[in-house]
Amino acid sequence: MSSMSRNDRRKEKFEKIKHPPKQEEKEKWSKNSILLISSFAISFLLIVAISTFNSEIANFLNFNNKTDYQTTNATVYSYKTKTMLKQTRIGNSNRTVGYLVRYRYKVNEKTYDHEETLSMMTKSTYLIYIEQNINTESFLVQYDIKNPEKAYLVQKE
Repeated sequence: MSSMSRNDRRKEKFEKIKHPPKQEEKEKWSKNSILLISSFAISFLLIVAISTFNSEIANFLNFNNKTDYQTTNATVYSYKTKTMLKQTRIGNSNRTVGYLVRYRYKVNEKTYDHEETLSMMTKSTYLIYIEQNINTESFLVQYDIKNPEKAYLVQKE
């Protein structure tokens, strides 16, 4: 005979049914970890947005008081596409991230050389205009009359 009686075996079966073995619980995300990851993601997106539109934002923030600015003619002497290496599943490729434009202008008989990055939001007609009129004095620049080194290209409509 077995050492366990029939009643003992029934009790054991009942206990197994009543209290099934515990299954592993999935890890739950705490509110703090969700908040931390969300803040990193938002910060990253904000940095990307600012770096993409840096020249447009700088022009708006720094040159919003137009009374301290004058307009003069300028000559664009260099125009390059800025690219960034992008990795994909099938290999690497270059992605255009902006346009580097170098130009020269005169204020009070002094010549200034300036470099500006145009964003991807720049109108394609203006980019074509730059390519067609490189090394001609057919561009407009607005400069700070107190500090003529501060300048930016003005897109003709």
